Amino acid sequence: MEIEYDLSSLIAWYNITGRNRSISNNPEKPPSGLESDYAAEEAEWHDISEKIRSGIRDIDAVTKSTKESVSHIQTMDDALKEMQIMLIRMLELATQASKNVNDKAIDRKALDREFQQLKREVDRIAESVDLDWNQML
Repeated sequence: MEIEYDLSSLIAWYNITGRNRSISNNPEKPPSGLESDYAAEEAEWHDISEKIRSGIRDIDAVTKSTKESVSHIQTMDDALKEMQIMLIRMLELATQASKNVNDKAIDRKALDREFQQLKREVDRIAESVDLDWNQML
């Protein structure tokens, strides 16, 4: 009895299964003959992943800074709206006092008291809220 076989097929089969076993036994280690390519690729992938991580950190920092800026602008906007309301009322009081609609001295004193109170409140808001536009820019 004679058994026929193809020697080149057997060698190819052995090389394929032998390499597959070495890869499955140690997936971190490349098959023999590819160590230098593997190390170069690993270094490239490491550099790429570090650049991506750095980009993500930068984006996180910008996002945080943007949120802080939006909060600051909203605070300033609210303060300016309140001050605008007070300034309009102060203009009304000044107009009322200057037209001599109220002849009584008591009425003028009451108008002046309200005016001075509004002025103090405007000053307080201006001092308590950071309205420095240079810091925003």
